[in-house]
This record gives sequence, C-alpha cells and structure tokens, in this order.
Amino acid sequence: MPSGRSTGASFEHLVIVVDHPTATAEWLCRNDRLRSISEKDDGMYDAINKGLAISQGSYLGLFELVTNSIARHAKCGKLYFERFPQIDVVFGDTLYIRPDGSLLLYRKATPLRWPFILACGLYVMSCSTFFRSTVFSNREAFNQDFRQAGDAELIVTATPPRTSVCTS
Repeated sequence: MPSGRSTGASFEHLVIVVDHPTATAEWLCRNDRLRSISEKDDGMYDAINKGLAISQGSYLGLFELVTNSIARHAKCGKLYFERFPQIDVVFGDTLYIRPDGSLLLYRKATPLRWPFILACGLYVMSCSTFFRSTVFSNREAFNQDFRQAGDAELIVTATPPRTSVCTS
C-alpha cells in the first residue's frame, strides 16, 4: 500500500487491533495507507504474529504506534538491508515523544549480547527492530507461552550465530 508520498517508496502498513474504539475505527477507515484487521486475539504477541503472517514484504519492522514518521523509518530500514545484504536484523535507536511533541526519552540501540538477554531480559527495543522476512520463514515470530519475555525469546531464537545482527 502506498505511504509516505515524500519518500517515493511503497510500504505495507498493517494494524492489528482487537476492538477499536469509534475514533480509532474512523481514523483507520480514513487512512488509505493502512490495512487493518479487527478480530479477537490472545494478546499483543498473537496480534503481531497475525500481522507478520499476512505481511508480503521482504523487510519487516515492528512499531508501537502508527505515525507519519513510520514511512521514513521503514525506508531507512529497507535502504540499510539493501546496502548490507549480509545483515538479517537491525535494532534502531528509539525516541519516546510526549503528546505535545517534546522528547521524553531517547534509547540508543546497543550491541546484542545473548548472555545479557538470558540473564537480565531484552535490553534492545523490539519496537524499533527491522527483520528480513526470511528470519521468520520457519517459525512464528513470538512464542505466546512466554508472555512478557516473548520479545527476548524471539531475539534469542530468531538470531542464531549464523544470523547477522546490527545496531544502527
């Protein structure tokens, strides 16, 4: 689906929601850049798995919110993968913005270290992560049995030693 007219690129934006309030439903209907699915799911990880299962792109990004800047970030992820074909996963820096537009928090992506994740949990932001779709070719993205630790389990199992990982 086309999005981010200024980028000159085409991206597919999927929004998976359980029961969206009227304002969200109206916004989704007005926004031709998005494809949304509204159906019962078993939580956030189930919803993400549904989106990843129907995605059609070569590159996948996880985002917490749908904003106008997603198209720009998606283009950066795509360009990065094209420039570095040996890389399978990219962790980007993350900005948290207040409703008034001011900066709340900046999280720099740091190098991935499996022992740290296994000992302390995931310290990189999964909501600023890009994957080649081939990373998920033989598995569902998130194992729902792990609930809050699903992100860490995904990163550890989806990025075995042969997988090239990079932080931006």
